[in-house]
Amino acid sequence: MDFEAAQFLAMPKKTRGAIIDAFCTRIEARGYKPMLYSSKYWLSALIPSETTRRWDVWLAQYAPRPTYSGDFTMWQRGTGKVDGIAGRVDIDICYRDYVDESPDRIVFALTSPMMQGKPVSALQTMLNAAGYTASDGQRLNVDGKLGKRSFSAFVEFLNAHKKYIE
Repeated sequence: MDFEAAQFLAMPKKTRGAIIDAFCTRIEARGYKPMLYSSKYWLSALIPSETTRRWDVWLAQYAPRPTYSGDFTMWQRGTGKVDGIAGRVDIDICYRDYVDESPDRIVFALTSPMMQGKPVSALQTMLNAAGYTASDGQRLNVDGKLGKRSFSAFVEFLNAHKKYIE
């Protein structure tokens, strides 16, 4: 769950924690491993510490080394280039072998109707690489916008993987 959108700033810290806990508990109850993705600032100041201790954390902190004082299982340390991929990509370090734990359970969660930018670009790239297309049969533009074309490809992906989705 990516939790750092502006609409969550107006609510009390305790409410933010309750939302995260409810979402992650539901994901866990379906047999998946939930993870909380957020920046050092959000994790340190805006999300209750009991919430960050309950779930695996994917720390977003662009720095030579992490300075977040809490526990985390993944670290998004910046961007870089990868041979074979056009443009820059996020560089992440994972400290836990999630693939070994459940190789057939990969979940993409759209956590906000306003979702856009890097998460949507990553989803569009994955859908293109896996051969999913928009309802017009064309590949997706990797533009970071969750429009009708990207959403139809995402629905096609979900329909193809119904046995893993409840």
